[in-house]
Amino acid sequence: MKKLGEMPGNCPVCGQSFSPEPGFYFGASYVSYAITIAIMVPVFILNYLVLHIPFDTLLFAIIGLIVLLAPIIYILSRSIWINFFVSYEEGAGKSLPTKEGKPSS
Repeated sequence: MKKLGEMPGNCPVCGQSFSPEPGFYFGASYVSYAITIAIMVPVFILNYLVLHIPFDTLLFAIIGLIVLLAPIIYILSRSIWINFFVSYEEGAGKSLPTKEGKPSS
């Protein structure tokens, strides 16, 4: 859990900086919020239409689920956020030199 928020400085394949500017990942909190809502709303709808679990029980269950999924949501939201601004090109790292100084193939 101590290393949850740590990211490498640069991509090992293409060299892209994972910290383009200070506070860059602040916007990932909005993505995290959207993911959390995307989990909660279908569960509430499913409960309303099918399960009929009492509201207080359902609320505690969803809060527990979100707490358990928090590390995954955190990493996923940061990945989604950087992909809004940095494009990925397949095979972009193939021309980068390896440790031996030769281009990778």
